[in-house]
Amino acid sequence: MTTDLVITKMEPGSDIEANFTELQKHIEGIVAEFKGVVVTPDTFPQAKKARAFLNGLSKSLNQRRLDVKREYMAPVVKFEEAVKILDSPIKEASEAIDVQVKAFEEDERNKKHIEIAKHYAEYAGLLADVVPFDRIDDPKWLTKSESLMSIFEEVETFVDGIAKDYETIEGLGLAHETEAKATLYETLSLSKALQRAKDIDTQLERAKKLDEEKAAMESERAEPIPEPVPEPVPVAKAEPVDEPALVTFTTKCTEAQRVQIGEFLRSLGLAGTFRVGA
Repeated sequence: MTTDLVITKMEPGSDIEANFTELQKHIEGIVAEFKGVVVTPDTFPQAKKARAFLNGLSKSLNQRRLDVKREYMAPVVKFEEAVKILDSPIKEASEAIDVQVKAFEEDERNKKHIEIAKHYAEYAGLLADVVPFDRIDDPKWLTKSESLMSIFEEVETFVDGIAKDYETIEGLGLAHETEAKATLYETLSLSKALQRAKDIDTQLERAKKLDEEKAAMESERAEPIPEPVPEPVPVAKAEPVDEPALVTFTTKCTEAQRVQIGEFLRSLGLAGTFRVGA
């Protein structure tokens, strides 16, 4: 038995029939021969041949699948080509209209955009000079779901809100009112405008404090350092002059002791007369 796939029935709208059952049994028998193959140095050549055989079998089977599919789809391909020919003039006519429809819609959006910008300029007055229309322009306004009336109301609400914020700033008596107003126009936010004025106050206060500290340091450096006053030197009291005086010393002693007393007195640089007896 061969491994060829034989088509027995192939009709549009029905399953393709072939010798699937017989071929499956045949393939199972072939595959069973190669199950459990262990590649060793001795079986390596046979293993390579077995692999080539199985790959060839798979390639042949899949090529047959592609051939059948091509044959089965051939009428479908021709059918699609015929339908495309019929559809071509329809698409051409639709595309021609589509170009005009899109051009008309674009023209309508442009006109609507001009009307919105014009209304903003008229209602905002001088505000439009510092906050141009493109700052508030919203793409959703050009959709068909947005009516001009609702858009005009949204524009007026915005302008009224900025005017109210402007008046709030003026009523607060801010030291840096000009900067606050500029920030309002720049950010369209009252909170950011007020924070800007507060930040400037903080910065100036910090700068003023630094200047005062610097001036104080410079003043301290400019003041002369007083010379230290020397402490009074204590006057030493004059030592009393030890004037020589006549001293009489009377004692009882032996001759030897008298001699020793005499030597002692001479060692002191003293001179005198010993008187013996009463």
